[in-house]
Amino acid sequence: YKATINDFGEEVKTWETYKKTRAKISPFSGKEFFESQSVQSKVNSRIVVRFDSKIIPKMRITFRDKIYNIEAVLEDNKSLREYQTLLCSDGVINE
Repeated sequence: YKATINDFGEEVKTWETYKKTRAKISPFSGKEFFESQSVQSKVNSRIVVRFDSKIIPKMRITFRDKIYNIEAVLEDNKSLREYQTLLCSDGVINE
């Protein structure tokens, strides 16, 4: 996001598009979600994209009308940095 100051001197955060790309979005199954609660209770989706070292947590993904907050970025050792997995939660963050 980008922070700017409005006419009242208040900081306003607006999201900017970093890039558009293809992705595979997979919600966790019931079992995976239950097991993930011990590690990260907010995470409920897995998104696989082409590797991009600039993608970090605090970014978000929009697909159709749904927003996914990136909570963790995992490199795929098998594909030799061709793909990466993004562990995401649903909803809007305003950090």
